[in-house]
Order: sequence, then structure tokens, then C-alpha cells
Amino acid sequence: MKQFVSNYTGEGAYHGSTNSKPQIDLNPWGVSETEPSTVRRCISKRSQPESFSGLFSRKYEEVSQLQIPSQSDLSVENTNFAWKAFSQAQLESGPITQEVLSAIKPYLQQKKLYCYVDVKTQYFEKGDLAVDSNHFHIDGTVVVRGSYAERLGYPIVHDMRARFNRESIPPQYFAYQSSDHCPTCFVSKPIQLIVPELIPNFNEFDNIVRRNKPHLKNHPAGSIIHYDGQTIHAATPATKDGWRLWIRVIETDKKISASSEISQCYKSVYRQT
Repeated sequence: MKQFVSNYTGEGAYHGSTNSKPQIDLNPWGVSETEPSTVRRCISKRSQPESFSGLFSRKYEEVSQLQIPSQSDLSVENTNFAWKAFSQAQLESGPITQEVLSAIKPYLQQKKLYCYVDVKTQYFEKGDLAVDSNHFHIDGTVVVRGSYAERLGYPIVHDMRARFNRESIPPQYFAYQSSDHCPTCFVSKPIQLIVPELIPNFNEFDNIVRRNKPHLKNHPAGSIIHYDGQTIHAATPATKDGWRLWIRVIETDKKISASSEISQCYKSVYRQT
């Protein structure tokens, strides 16, 4: 498996993630989980977005602790893909990934239409990041692009309030990481924040989270964590050289296929220069 090294820009989780892209429908998936209710309100009523108070990080649970694999075993795991269906991922994974997926399977909620798997086997030098951002953020935001976002003055808009406006279950996540030198940092206890309804990126959200001094916990090596689409977390730079296996299982109502852009990012580490 060839690994790429990209310059860290802080632009977003994936290179180009804040670039303008077409979107011909406000909710192309047609499901409650992805309904951009705040964007729809602002466009239809020609109103300005406001701020709101929301309770974030209500779901953070360490559900299982597995044996930590050796660096030599990680170096030959050779598993890297994005948005692979769970059943297919089990067939195409290395032995460590297969063991982790088997451990996650009993915890799946099975209340969503789709179940996907993301896997990265990466070698970090000290200071490298797994993604092109170290901002605190939430996964699976309700996103609007194209002409609808441009009406609000941005190439992309995250509708932060949308998920608080309805009773549908947010996307569910199960994450595993193998090593202690490059963990994800989670806001592991509920926190009430006043945030903008709509944001073009996570810069301001990150500042708000840090100002409120939340309870933080690094993802323990070898553990499986259950969280959801309202749980705040951030990437951290590697504290030393070494291999890391990261796995995320996503239960969602949104049908997704991996773009070449995302697949390339999953084969990259980001180096600060």
C-alpha cells in the first residue's frame, strides 16, 4: 500500500472539502437525518441565521477494550478504504481489522438504512496528522453546497441546528484506534454551547469549544468507542513515529459512495511544515 504525504493546510478533514460543488436539491437523500431545516428556513423566509443553544457530546461510551497490536503486525495490515459496506469490508480487510469489526458487530444499533466502514493504516512521523484539520468538529453534519449555499454567501454550509430540530436518531459511530501516539481527542461529557445555526467551516465552532474548556479524553489505544453525530472531537498530532490503524463504522440513512478525493485522503498523512 502506497502512502502519500501531503502538506497540512488546516483547510478541512479532506482536501477540497470547503470547495464549491453542485447540489441540485436541498436534501438529495430525502431522509430526515439530512434535512437542512435551518437553510430551508433562511432561504424561504429570506431571514438571517442566528445562534442557538445546543447540548453536544451526549453520547461517548467506551464499549470494548481489545489487545493492542504490535507495530510489526500493524506494518503488514495493509487495509485502507472509505465508505465500504460492512459485509464487504469484512471480506476485504486484514486480520486486525477483521477482529475489530467482529468485536463491533454486536454493538450495532441496526436502526439505520446503511452501515459503512472506513479504515486507515497509516505510518506517522512525529507531528503528522491523520486529516487536514485539527479543529474540534462533529461528524456527519447536515451539509448544503452549490447555489443554495451561495445564496447565504458561502461555497458550503453546515446546518448545525438542523439535527436539534427533530427527533430522528443522528448517525451512529463506532471508532477504534490501535496506538497511543496519535489519538483522537473527544469531548467526553455533555456540554451546552451557544453556536451559530449555520457555519461555513469549523473555525468558529472550534474557538467556541476551546473557550468553554470541555472535559477532554484521548481515545484509548485498542479500545472501541460509541459516539454519535453530536459528539465533538478533534485530531491530534502524532507524539512519536509509528504505525496506527484507525477504523470507523457508520450507521446512517444517507447513501454514500467514496469519491476519488476521499479515497486519496485516506491514503495520506498530513505534515506541518
